[in-house]
Amino acid sequence: MNLIYILDLLGTLVFAATGAIRAIEKKLDLFGILVLSFITAVGGGTIRDVILSNKPFYFFDINYSIAILIGMSLVVILRDKVIRYQQILIYLDALGLGTFSIIGSMKAIDNSIPDIGVLISGLITGIGGGIMRDVLIKEIPFVLEKEVYATASILGITLFLVLERNNLLATSISVWLSIFTIFGIRILTYHLKLNLPKF
Repeated sequence: MNLIYILDLLGTLVFAATGAIRAIEKKLDLFGILVLSFITAVGGGTIRDVILSNKPFYFFDINYSIAILIGMSLVVILRDKVIRYQQILIYLDALGLGTFSIIGSMKAIDNSIPDIGVLISGLITGIGGGIMRDVLIKEIPFVLEKEVYATASILGITLFLVLERNNLLATSISVWLSIFTIFGIRILTYHLKLNLPKF
């Protein structure tokens, strides 16, 4: 297994955990927790694959389902500790955002999609699951009202596109540089409490 794949599974686990936390906060039952965990973890990737006319990736790799179940189970079993130490999840979530965004971009490039489509594909993969989660629990998706989250994804994907389209670096270096750009922007703006302007 290469490191990108491992990070993809880790991101799936963490996104599932954040979905489970929101489900518990909303006092959903066990099935509700499972549904919210699943949608948060793979919702964005599912939308991407449907748009690209591909079959959902987790149909062919049981490791994603296992990662979701592990993430959900850890929250259910250790819910008090997990909710108390959500700060750790912020870092893992940022890493997952970076990984998902760039993987979504790479899949679009593999499908010969133009640049705007690559950007949309990466963004949907990174934030789509979280938006679906928030809509299901009747909340305004937090990416639309607070914190620099989607913007970090857009900036990282744009960097990846510039590097890839102009062959400025080896693809492996471009991937890692872009992932950690997203991670860095997300974490820096979170700690500095920076947000986009509101009107």
